[in-house]
Amino acid sequence: RDATQRKQLRKAKFEVALQSLLMTTQGSLPSFKPRPLANTAHGLAIVMVMTGFKPGETIWAEMEEVATLQLHDFKPQELANMVWAYATVGHASPALFEAVAEVAPSRLRDFDPQALANVVWAYAKVGHTSPALFEA
Repeated sequence: RDATQRKQLRKAKFEVALQSLLMTTQGSLPSFKPRPLANTAHGLAIVMVMTGFKPGETIWAEMEEVATLQLHDFKPQELANMVWAYATVGHASPALFEAVAEVAPSRLRDFDPQALANVVWAYAKVGHTSPALFEA
């Protein structure tokens, strides 16, 4: 096999492995607590950016659903990681961004500078305005 064929084969095997991991993750999402959920969203966004892997919209919709039910339990870094991940992959998710905008203002003093910068960047990236968050 030439180099191009070997590269295509590696990519196909990689995508099969990612799809398997994705299916396992989706089955477990309802039991995820804030930190694993935020880490999953963040990690998936990085994989997508670095590899071009396209998992589809279902995983993002499912993570949004699980997250919005427990956002009050998210730490500031976890909130920042969630919106950063969605913005990074271009998934606007108005329901998630609105829900984060409702819970974050009372905890803004707990955000470190990087988390705060990531939140501001994410809202700007997806074009989600939130006076309640940005006027807090």
